[in-house]
Amino acid sequence: LTSPDGFSFLYHLSLADSFRKMEFIKIHNLEPPSGIEVLKRLLNKGLIEEFEDKDDKRAKRIKITEKGKKELQIVLPKMSEIFSLMTAELALNEKLHMLAFLKQMNDFHTRSNH
Repeated sequence: LTSPDGFSFLYHLSLADSFRKMEFIKIHNLEPPSGIEVLKRLLNKGLIEEFEDKDDKRAKRIKITEKGKKELQIVLPKMSEIFSLMTAELALNEKLHMLAFLKQMNDFHTRSNH
């Protein structure tokens, strides 16, 4: 995984069975060409797979592969360490405020995309 978007895509794909390709790109707030490039890199590395949507033959779905799950298991501890370093200087109440703010942003983003 060479980009934050690649990590984010793989992580979110690990949380669900599959996503529609364009829906997934929209969830990540990326322009379609940028999101498709990230997906192409993950596909080429065998970390995700693409297949037809049974409900909409025009749409493609994506899901994480076993190789992708293994890669994520390797990267997750490193990312946790990075996140810990990023917040190391924050007091507990600052961390709690940040979490509340991020949750509020996520909730707003989720509502606005439905």
